[in-house]
Amino acid sequence: MMGDSRQPEIRPSIRSKIIESVTLNRLTIIVGPTGSGKSTLIPPLIIDAVPASRVLVSLPRRLAVVAIAKRVANQSGCVLGEDDHVGFHVGNHNLSTNKTKLLFITAGILLEEMKNNGVDALTKFSCVIIDECHERSPESDLVLTLAKRFMKMYPKIRFRLILMSATFDHKRYTSYFKNVPGCDIIDTINLETAESFKAYHTQVQSFYLENLPIPESKLLEHKTFIRNMQKDPNADLDTDRGRSLSDSILALIRTLVTCLDDEEPISAPFLIFVPTYKHLEQLYNTLSMVNDSTLTLNVLHSAIDIEDCMRSLETASRDKNRRHVLLASAIADSSVTIPGVTCVIDLCRSLEVRYDISKRKYDAKTVWCSASIADQRKGRTGRTCPGRVFRFVHESFFIRQLEQWDVPQLSMSSCHNEVLGIVCADKKLRVEDPRGFFDECLDPPESNVIDDSIAYLIEIGACREVFKRNARLSTIKVLPTEYGSMMSALPMSVTDAEVVLEGGRIGLLHETLAMMAIINHRPAPIIHHFGDNEYNKVLLQSYYPDVIPSNKNSVAIASLSAYLYWDTHWNRKYEKEQFNLFQENARNHQFSDTWAWSEEDDIKNTKWCKEKNLNPSSMKSIKEIIESTINALYLRKHEPDWLRCSNLNPKWKCISSKELESTHYLGSNILTRIYGGHDKTYDIINALTKLIVNRSALAALPHAESYFGVSSDPRNTITIRNKDMACIHFLMGTCKYGNNCKNLHSWSAPRPLCRFHPNCSKGERCIYSHGDFYSAMNSQSTDIDTGKTESKPLIPVLKELSLGGSGVLGWFITHYKSIVLLGEGNFEFSKSLITQDMPPLLATTDVLIRLQSGSYPIVKENFLLGVDATRLHTNRDFIARIQRHHLEDISIVWNFPFITDQDENTADHEILLRDTFQSIKILFDSVLQISNGLFCIGLQGDQFSRWNVFKSALSIGWKLQAWDSYNHTDFVGYIPRRCNGEVFPTGSTRFYIFKCGNR
Repeated sequence: MMGDSRQPEIRPSIRSKIIESVTLNRLTIIVGPTGSGKSTLIPPLIIDAVPASRVLVSLPRRLAVVAIAKRVANQSGCVLGEDDHVGFHVGNHNLSTNKTKLLFITAGILLEEMKNNGVDALTKFSCVIIDECHERSPESDLVLTLAKRFMKMYPKIRFRLILMSATFDHKRYTSYFKNVPGCDIIDTINLETAESFKAYHTQVQSFYLENLPIPESKLLEHKTFIRNMQKDPNADLDTDRGRSLSDSILALIRTLVTCLDDEEPISAPFLIFVPTYKHLEQLYNTLSMVNDSTLTLNVLHSAIDIEDCMRSLETASRDKNRRHVLLASAIADSSVTIPGVTCVIDLCRSLEVRYDISKRKYDAKTVWCSASIADQRKGRTGRTCPGRVFRFVHESFFIRQLEQWDVPQLSMSSCHNEVLGIVCADKKLRVEDPRGFFDECLDPPESNVIDDSIAYLIEIGACREVFKRNARLSTIKVLPTEYGSMMSALPMSVTDAEVVLEGGRIGLLHETLAMMAIINHRPAPIIHHFGDNEYNKVLLQSYYPDVIPSNKNSVAIASLSAYLYWDTHWNRKYEKEQFNLFQENARNHQFSDTWAWSEEDDIKNTKWCKEKNLNPSSMKSIKEIIESTINALYLRKHEPDWLRCSNLNPKWKCISSKELESTHYLGSNILTRIYGGHDKTYDIINALTKLIVNRSALAALPHAESYFGVSSDPRNTITIRNKDMACIHFLMGTCKYGNNCKNLHSWSAPRPLCRFHPNCSKGERCIYSHGDFYSAMNSQSTDIDTGKTESKPLIPVLKELSLGGSGVLGWFITHYKSIVLLGEGNFEFSKSLITQDMPPLLATTDVLIRLQSGSYPIVKENFLLGVDATRLHTNRDFIARIQRHHLEDISIVWNFPFITDQDENTADHEILLRDTFQSIKILFDSVLQISNGLFCIGLQGDQFSRWNVFKSALSIGWKLQAWDSYNHTDFVGYIPRRCNGEVFPTGSTRFYIFKCGNR
């Protein structure tokens, strides 16, 4: 029965105990059964109990973060992310502000904050809650390690830490923190619900293979399978390493669902847990044939749009006329409440991804889950009504054979990303040797894994070891190189960062970056329909006709095409609408932020994407990943050499709308339209494919000797062993043997010789070797001594992005007659230019007071007060003064733009510069009708990245033409100052030149 669905409440005595513990202690541990309200009741309780408090809640999974944040917001009667009460941050989706009182985030986001900002990432909150401690992701373990380290380093800082879960070894955590100052007394509170709340979790029955509630007549066909499971439970897993569910299991699930469907009210949803995407597809196809008149199947998986997952949960709980069956991966293991679920079917399996240090690659297989995870899955029912859980193992096996707790994922990781992240972390962490740091973890990785990770990072040039000796002892420090710091700054794995940087070096920065963002993003850009492979193939072909659905790299090209189609069609139209709205608001003297993505914009984007079979949230998220990565590359401490001679404007941003007009309904030829012709497009696709496939070889094969044997020839010529040949079927995406293949699955391995060479008609496109053992990358040459490759640029590099030897001063000498200066303050820069015989055309400022006497070195006609840079196109006096000179080109320059008393306000400065870009574009295009106008900005430190200048420029139609170092001391007498006279910080400054262009 559905039962009473009232929300749980915390008993007053328990509430008082929680408040007292959190107020007095640095660490509190809370244990409570599923459904007792830990995630939804404890955080608001802290907010109410501690005046002026801010609470941060870390959860392992994105779906849990979004689901709980929405539920708490609904309970509080507030709008999520809008009134500074409840917000969330998952991936690039951030619905929060610096004033949000209750913030839900993923452990990954919190870890990055802690690495970048040290203890400050925690101290801005009065309380930090690490929820679902039983899920031992690498991010969660490292968050815990850093939290403990901060508590020891800063004993007087009184931020409170709360650890929560329904099932975790809380005694180990108590022991882990016992030597931390202020943690002499650690309260472990067992959460109980109020007597007025009916504790349904006590009314959940557990069934196993030996007592499934299936009539004897229907059970007969399953008896053999059940007996075999009792004799050898692992036989089914060992068949193909658990990659597929056997027909026997699928048949038993189908029979059980049919029986339960007859027993349970039709409004009660069922929930079935299986480990992998392939399992979900198998189960979906199997259950699609069961009572399809009343059965509705929904899928919860990271490959499905998170908003679609949320809708599935909401629909399943509201729809009273159909049976909803939710097929879920580990995404729904914990922290997700689906009202009314009466039946949970658990195969008691999990996906284990473990790093093989001997092969330097990850190995995935299906294993038995832990008892704690099984209990979490059981807890998905019994939350709002009584329920039953059906476990597909025998009870004796469950009790005796399942491990009690999860294997920490950190102990199964290569630790490449983790080691580099810690080495590159903020100096406040005081990590000199990562070996010692990882020893501080609750469950440290094996020492040989950390050593191998350090060796790998040194090998690829990301780190270096420094030996230091003194009178007492010798120490070894692991330090990041500039290359390693740059890799760590990119929001992706080490191997993916390598690919992006290599792609940038050969002129494909934006294309490679988009590919990496797409490959690592869930869900994929193109909607995938469960159980309909033929239709899915049609959808992929609509964006890339040559796609091979079984080849993930070919599918990635189709996804890239889909993203480019969205960006050149919907997003470009959206940007144009926002630009037009800005003009309209300016005419009506309205000054709102027209670029804020509204709920209406979301609806429009969703509708457009669904019509084109695209995932709307994927498009936004991939776009944000690309923008954040570009910002990271522009940080002054990075700036790889090739950045100065590469076209940093994406090709698809530069192509005009007219050139795209002939693109058909979908994006099947969008790549050809952008890159111009089939042959050029093929070269781009071929290069991208080789780069992304090779990323696995980069991680797995550090030495050339892994593929090549050295002969006894004194010249050390290379001999090829047959077993080390590349698998041709793998290269074509058709190999069915997987890890059992006798040949190598790598693009870096030598290929069999082409029997038609030298008369092969395919030339460089031939998949076989034409005598070059390193033909895996046609655009690369390889140094046999080191095994390193060097790629030749596919796209010619640009030499004109740098200003050359004359630098910024030389640029002013050339352009001063057409220069308009914005934000001049006390006109000190203008005076410097006059002193050097290059007076500007016009100097302006928005400062109306505090101008020193005698600070106007220019005649009245050449300076203008009270000018708003974001409204230049409506300033009649400003326009008139420029028009009287009848110039064909104008360069508007703004040195160190700032908002009075808000110099470090990132959000406001982003709006300031974006609106200035818009205003100057209107001024050039519509008012002055100048086609060669420039907008130049002098920026300090990381402002270009932090203020999203490049993103704003591209969205409005500006192209980055050149940039160079900017030394303000070249301009005699010029000292950048704020309005109050304070000297403006000018470290690591840059001068960026943008050219306006129509798309």
